[in-house]
Amino acid sequence: MHQRVVSLASASSSDNLRALDEVRDFAVTDMDRGGPERWTYQILSEPRLSAELRRMANPVSSESVDCISFQPSPLYEFRSQDRYRVERWHLLGGDWTFTAIFDGLLPTCD
Repeated sequence: MHQRVVSLASASSSDNLRALDEVRDFAVTDMDRGGPERWTYQILSEPRLSAELRRMANPVSSESVDCISFQPSPLYEFRSQDRYRVERWHLLGGDWTFTAIFDGLLPTCD
């Protein structure tokens, strides 16, 4: 089997400083679980924080109800199973707004 060797030049001091500058606003958390696992996140300041919350919350206005749904993790195994529904029902006695929040639970494996 023929092995390929890749040779990389050492980073300069300015390269190292640029790399550190790119991650200066990152931190880690155990998400209050107390275990050894850690997750990296980026600390956001205004106005970027509000812009990111608006984008991630998927805001919807339906009738007279405003709704958002935060999905805190993009990873499938850590997704939120919470869902909501807002509907306008036209009934004989008048119009009703149906709102529901479904609090889903993730299965646990022991």
